[in-house]
Amino acid sequence: MDKQKCLWRIVFWLAASLFFLLNILTIHDGHNWGDDFGQYIQHGKNIIYGRPYASHIMVEPWVVVPPGFPVVLAPFIKIFGINFKILKLLNVAAWQGFVWVFYPILRRRLGEEAALLSALVLLSSPYFFIFKQNVLSDVVFVFFISLAMLALTKYNEFSKAGKARPANFSLGAALFFMLYSFLIRSAGIFLFIAAAFYILLKSKDKKPVLLIFLMFLIGVSVDSWVGVSGVGHYIESVRSPPGEWAVFAYRHVSHVFHSLAALYIPMQTVISAPIFSVLSFLITKTLPFLLAGVCIIFIYRAAKRTISLLECFFFIYLFGIIIWVIEGGPRYLFPVLGPFLVLGIESFRAVYHFFFRGRFEKIREGAIRWLLILLIANNAVSILINLNFNDDEIFRPHVRAMLRWVKENVQPQERYMFWKPRAVVALTDRVGTPFWIYPGEEKVWLQRVRKFKIDYLIIAKNDPLIQQVSAGAVPAGEVWENSHYKIFKIQR
Repeated sequence: MDKQKCLWRIVFWLAASLFFLLNILTIHDGHNWGDDFGQYIQHGKNIIYGRPYASHIMVEPWVVVPPGFPVVLAPFIKIFGINFKILKLLNVAAWQGFVWVFYPILRRRLGEEAALLSALVLLSSPYFFIFKQNVLSDVVFVFFISLAMLALTKYNEFSKAGKARPANFSLGAALFFMLYSFLIRSAGIFLFIAAAFYILLKSKDKKPVLLIFLMFLIGVSVDSWVGVSGVGHYIESVRSPPGEWAVFAYRHVSHVFHSLAALYIPMQTVISAPIFSVLSFLITKTLPFLLAGVCIIFIYRAAKRTISLLECFFFIYLFGIIIWVIEGGPRYLFPVLGPFLVLGIESFRAVYHFFFRGRFEKIREGAIRWLLILLIANNAVSILINLNFNDDEIFRPHVRAMLRWVKENVQPQERYMFWKPRAVVALTDRVGTPFWIYPGEEKVWLQRVRKFKIDYLIIAKNDPLIQQVSAGAVPAGEVWENSHYKIFKIQR
């Protein structure tokens, strides 16, 4: 190994260790008032206590998440209780694991220097630095997606080399990781589609497609058995008339590309903010061309049978996110964070080669090197700006007091209304429901009180609903309050 490669590896390991420790040391206790984390934890508790998977979550279980992530959480909850610092450590470990697993793909396609710098771009992500404070399935999902991608890549290599035993082992591992990624998030379906499409397009042996389909059926069966609603929700989102669907998908492209840009160019520094503004302007003004370009590249590469597995997954996942109705922000694009970086660098090299015909390659690689270093530097500065970020809300004194009252005074058989019932049930084991779920239901929330035989209303003092209740819209008397909340008892 020459001295330059050795130096790059030393720098990489030092920087990677620094970001790893920094992410661990900046984990905070508590959680924001998101609601999804509570459902994951409550499903995990159901697994521990042997209760039905979808029970004891909400009065009206309008969504049931896949069991993969709760299964991961369950042993940690069993050993440590609901310890948010421990649960958030899973994010740091899974993010680090994702980059280590994806690194062989980076090195194979970009070369060692660009791969090491690209890995540092991913490890130093300021978006992840903030996101790690959430107990959500996204990062563990990306880890298993990357494991499946690496195993599929190994399967292709061993198959081409005629090595049957390691090829079969790699395929088996890929199928397991694909299955588990689907059991973590229903978006794992895109990897099944991408893998099957790639094998049908480029492989002489089509048998693995049957195994992929079988594994997908197993995943759907497990989800159905525990009552998961994820796939159904996704199918519902694309059942609208073709005209409406096309209009929405086109409008959604802007959100998707802005979210992708935000993962790489966070707007925290004096340098990145104007750069993102320029990118935002370009995305908005060239939206039809961006969408057409993505489609043309995918179709052209597929027609020529030169498309790679990585490209198949990137394009299919991106198309899937574009047509989905839920705007989840950059976190929904975590699975294509690595592939986009690879394809971006490869595209730059291809365009450069087209114009210069192999000349000035040192300049090309120098430009890539310094662009990646600038991204890492911008990430580091963005992390320093957010070094003390802490969005905990549930452990604030006024929230703790409200949760304590609920746990001590609401009986297990009684029901309440609160905007974040899944978070409250995870922390109190008392089941409730939101005032309403879908747009348009705000006019019938009083009917929901009667329908679900609600016993208590928990309302923030700045919520307009409190005026309706105080004015007698529902027969209820105030039984508790603090600086931020009032709790009313329904009178019957």
